[in-house]
Amino acid sequence: MSILRRASRPRPPRRPRRTAAPAAPRGSRKASRARNLAPVPPLAAEPGAGDLDAFLAALPERSRAFLLLVRERGVLGIDEAMERLDIQAGKAVGGLTGSIARWAPVHGVEVPFTAIQGIDGKRAWRWTGEGA
Repeated sequence: MSILRRASRPRPPRRPRRTAAPAAPRGSRKASRARNLAPVPPLAAEPGAGDLDAFLAALPERSRAFLLLVRERGVLGIDEAMERLDIQAGKAVGGLTGSIARWAPVHGVEVPFTAIQGIDGKRAWRWTGEGA
């Protein structure tokens, strides 16, 4: 018997391939995200009314506190925002600002702040809403 030849066992029979139903056509990832959006949060006023106070009242506690801080301070740096809101990660502040920026136009409210670079070179927000 040659060295190249090994004693081989017979192979087990192969399983038949599964035939699945044809897959439904998939749209783009963006389209699937659009279908999975959360419902619009309820407000005292109808969407499009443009009432900043009603919008503020309907926001979650931290988002409302963030907007009130920016309004009070005029310019709010990320370090102060994290300290005053008891947030450990700067990314969480981005989540707050992102949700406000997403829902304000839905309710006809102009986003009342703008992102700027603070004196220390870090992210900050300037109040641009009523009384700016």
